[in-house]
Amino acid sequence: MSIVYTPCPFCALQCGVTIKQTTKGQRIVGKPHDPISEGHLCRKGLASLEVLNHTQRIEAPLLRSTRTQPLTATSWTTALDAVAERLRSIKKNWGPDSIAVYGSGALTNETAYILGKFARLALGTREIDYNGRFCMSSAAKAYVTMLGLDRPTSTFEDIRQAETLLIVGSNLSDAHPMAMRAIQHAKTHGATIIVIDPRRTRLAKSADYHLAIRPGTDGFLAWAMIHSIIQQNLVNHDFVTNRTLGFEEMAKQARHYSPHVVSLLTGISPKIIETISRLFAVSTRSMLLHGRGMEQYQHGVEAVSAFLNVVLVTGQIGRPGTGAVMLTGQANGQGGRELGQKSDQLPGSRPITDPIHRQAIARVWGVDPQTIPPAGRFTASEFFPAIDRGDIKALMVVGANPLLSAPDTSAVRHAVKNLEFLVVIDPILTETAQEADVVIPAGGFGVAEGTITNVEARIVPVLPLSSHLRPVNAWQDWQVFQELAKRLDSAQYFPYQTTREIFEEMQKATEGAPSDYSGTSWESIMSGQIAHWPITKDSPLGTPRLYETAFAFSDGRARFSTLVPGPATELTNSEYPFHLITGRLGAHYNSGAQTRFMPTLKKTPTSTLFIHPKTARQLAISDGSPVRVTNSHGTSLTLTAHITQDIRQDTVFVSMHNELDKAINHLIPLGPLSLSGMPEFKHTVVSLSPLQSLYEEVTVVEEVDLGITL
Repeated sequence: MSIVYTPCPFCALQCGVTIKQTTKGQRIVGKPHDPISEGHLCRKGLASLEVLNHTQRIEAPLLRSTRTQPLTATSWTTALDAVAERLRSIKKNWGPDSIAVYGSGALTNETAYILGKFARLALGTREIDYNGRFCMSSAAKAYVTMLGLDRPTSTFEDIRQAETLLIVGSNLSDAHPMAMRAIQHAKTHGATIIVIDPRRTRLAKSADYHLAIRPGTDGFLAWAMIHSIIQQNLVNHDFVTNRTLGFEEMAKQARHYSPHVVSLLTGISPKIIETISRLFAVSTRSMLLHGRGMEQYQHGVEAVSAFLNVVLVTGQIGRPGTGAVMLTGQANGQGGRELGQKSDQLPGSRPITDPIHRQAIARVWGVDPQTIPPAGRFTASEFFPAIDRGDIKALMVVGANPLLSAPDTSAVRHAVKNLEFLVVIDPILTETAQEADVVIPAGGFGVAEGTITNVEARIVPVLPLSSHLRPVNAWQDWQVFQELAKRLDSAQYFPYQTTREIFEEMQKATEGAPSDYSGTSWESIMSGQIAHWPITKDSPLGTPRLYETAFAFSDGRARFSTLVPGPATELTNSEYPFHLITGRLGAHYNSGAQTRFMPTLKKTPTSTLFIHPKTARQLAISDGSPVRVTNSHGTSLTLTAHITQDIRQDTVFVSMHNELDKAINHLIPLGPLSLSGMPEFKHTVVSLSPLQSLYEEVTVVEEVDLGITL
């Protein structure tokens, strides 16, 4: 019997899986002693072997001669030659910045590193960004500005030790099911759980306090908490005086947000606001956990910053059982943004505008600093309007599905059809890949080798299956870029023979950088050594808990924020009286390109409208009946009603996993971007129209079983 230990291919917890190959076939179980899952798996993890024989898995390169022709299988040589020829031609005709590269949080660290290097040296383009712009960018901006580093301050062991857990905008029970083990451990040992979410999720049902907040008002609630903490004399003055800057200015700002005023905006009573503020402040060990539910708004950076103010004003950071954890969504959403895929960063989270950091990377790459292009003109959010304007002529998409995951699906589809050339590198024939001129198979689960950095900033080894168990004709992703670089006269920058060589170059590139990986070794990580960055030569086991003695600024002090929150971009009115919010289901992942076709998981429907029974009764909507959902721009989708008490009466919920014709981002306009370049994915306003006129009384059903193993 052969055994392979590798991480689950789905969320950023990166729970360890054990794949056992016997004479009777393959079997998957949890990895014993995994730091997060403790040997258990959620339903997606248990089904992950189905990814290997996925019906949409790409087994050979695909090519079409014209857009009107179908994609057909071809050889690797023919496909790579075609990609290089088209990119070279477009670069010659329109310049290097007419080519954009759209990366992903699904890639290993090594692939993310090579992709950034390939874009900047082989293509010479400044236009590279990744789909994490839609995921973690608002949290990242707030953390870097206020604390100094773009990573959670604490680990799941701290969650287990916490006395009070404040969980904002995160449905952990669906999005990160195995995180519920740490929550349950804390609760069993007496912790108070506070959940802020418009929906009564399984997590919310287990909480001591569930604040069913009006969508988009989280930042106001945080400021009311600060106001209450100050008024109740609960400020940790010792911590504030010795370890922070800007308290007085922040406190002046807080005066405008009394619990009584904010209750009118949020729908949360002043008494509850005062109660949870006291609980968070007086507990010996309090933690903040947050997700996209408050971040994917125009004012997402402001909301995260306000909650970090709550953490700082109470001194709940830098000790066991304290801190702030941004709950990264994608498998490698953390590592993916640190190693060169972001438009404004070089490997190691180095600011691309900083001459010292540019020099450091130029030294590792063996080029003049001037060779490295400047920051991109466009973020991933802006790529598709730029295509429509003619600023981008060719697009390389690696491990992402923007046709479903980017806002304004119809506009994205129009832009994609306007491209001179689209190449997609992915293990799955996604909706985006189906529009491509050339499709290259990526490695993916079971093939990829390297590392991933999980939600704890812990480096996790990724191991492939034995060659006879993998999908056929699979390459390592870096080999694809190496071969393309040869064809683009840049072979000298990609001399690798093994994944390990890339990891070790990556270590050199991050040494002394904010996200420092330099102090460990390939052997240590592959043998299962636990290490959280920053990992320096003096600290080879890394830094599980940040800021125990100082913050990541030259003076060692955290910065309070005075960023003012704002409302959601669109407000309800008589014509569009309902908030529409989006999120994950327990059985599905991201755009659903994998899970919608997996036999075990596809049984859970995605095109469902969660609606309160009073709202359904008012509109004569029956459970299971079709409902037309229309946004303020006149775009409509028809979805299936699911009547449940687990949502606010003024709010409806739809998952983000739907097939193309029912993709919820048809209803999400691009709109104004946040300070981080994040679109407002989580919210729009809509009207509802039943397409089945006869209303039937139904028994209200609870949320579907989430399949969580606790």
